[in-house]
Amino acid sequence: MSLDKIQSKVGNLALYPEATTGGFPGRLSIGGEVGFAEGLAAQTGGAAVFSPTPRSGTPPTLANAGTITHNNSGVVKTTNAGATTGNILQVGSYDGQMLIYINQGSGSVTMAAAGTSNVVQGTGAIVVATGAAVFVWNANDSRWYGVEGV
Repeated sequence: MSLDKIQSKVGNLALYPEATTGGFPGRLSIGGEVGFAEGLAAQTGGAAVFSPTPRSGTPPTLANAGTITHNNSGVVKTTNAGATTGNILQVGSYDGQMLIYINQGSGSVTMAAAGTSNVVQGTGAIVVATGAAVFVWNANDSRWYGVEGV
């Protein structure tokens, strides 16, 4: 990227990545794969652009009352040998943060009560064996909200 492709004015820093050799638009990554697209929600300064980045390696085995740690990766996977209960989802980092949770285990994963699990649905949040769920962090009440089906 050349310096003439960077613009800055009060409240706005614009970066224009060059197209790839295949002619596709360039990619812009900011920190943990989160950025903003100008004009999508102009009244709030743009809309968040989220690119899930799964953690690499073997998924950890989840036990009863285990913590599902995402470390802001966007996608987290666990496995289990049977159904687990009383589980906790690591708190989010910013309002609107999205998390895709994949249960690769042979049993369901049931969260603990809302005050413990950080999930607003509490014990009603169940991710079936070999299933997945999408959660959105609400910083106003410090809880994850399961998106349909949780």
